[in-house]
Amino acid sequence: MKKATILIILCAINLIAFSQLFQANINFESNSYLIEIDSSQTNNVWQIGTPSKSLMDSAYSVPYAIMTDTVNSYPANNTSSFQVKIISPPNQNCWGVLYLKFWHKFDFEQNKDGGYIEVQYDTIPTWTNIILDTVPELGNWVTNFYLETDTINGCTPAFTGSSNGWQNSMVYFTYQMGIKSYIHDSLTIRFTMKSDSVETLQEGWMIDNISLWLGPCTGGIEYDDSNSNYSKVFPNPIVRTSTLNFTTPFNGISRIDIFDVTGKIIQSFETSENSMELKKQNYKEGIYFYLVSQGEEKICSGKFIIN
Repeated sequence: MKKATILIILCAINLIAFSQLFQANINFESNSYLIEIDSSQTNNVWQIGTPSKSLMDSAYSVPYAIMTDTVNSYPANNTSSFQVKIISPPNQNCWGVLYLKFWHKFDFEQNKDGGYIEVQYDTIPTWTNIILDTVPELGNWVTNFYLETDTINGCTPAFTGSSNGWQNSMVYFTYQMGIKSYIHDSLTIRFTMKSDSVETLQEGWMIDNISLWLGPCTGGIEYDDSNSNYSKVFPNPIVRTSTLNFTTPFNGISRIDIFDVTGKIIQSFETSENSMELKKQNYKEGIYFYLVSQGEEKICSGKFIIN
């Protein structure tokens, strides 16, 4: 059986609980005794402190950030990691979404050196690149992130080259919707910088203001994308306005319910058409689910994203 997860929030912790949601912001301004810099790695260069480099001269929220050495360039032939620990929450038998967001700068030799993020589950003793993780049933979505084709030596997808200033990168883990009979594994998130044998004198990777957000399941619908009835939101993510198109086996009135990640219905519509307009201005940033039904019969369901 899989185990649900919630966050142990590391350094400079602000933990807020409301409507069974948990949010934490890590700004590295306090002791980081819960963050784990991997001491088993020889010459691990991750440090928390005041940046003193040419490009990386200031934290996003001053004075401190975590970075690959606060003063020196990253060395050749180096692999350095730190990880964020995650544990199971009390009184939760499932969760809806984990949201990871952080500000960072990077300066690497293009396609040779870089930084990447991995995940590891309790029952799966291997590390998986976060963009290749297949455990979430409904997938992962990323913003300002590396692609599978952005690789460094070893064919590892990673941030590489130069960020040209601060970037705000984001990952959504969408696990499930509604109450189910199983729960998810505990999870560790690992940030790794890796370099090849060539010394470049470049500055490496600096990270600040890590935000972690957990939306638990509180009921509602179960998402099902195996239904034979067609539905699609395009474009998705929604930029300004998108259209939800769907097919139904019967003529008549269809009901469309929009859910947030907690399973709460936030909007309901009735229509005799097979399409509906969705406007970005009507939603906050996040992932939403829809269910199309006729009478007591569920016709189709799906999801859309607001960045």
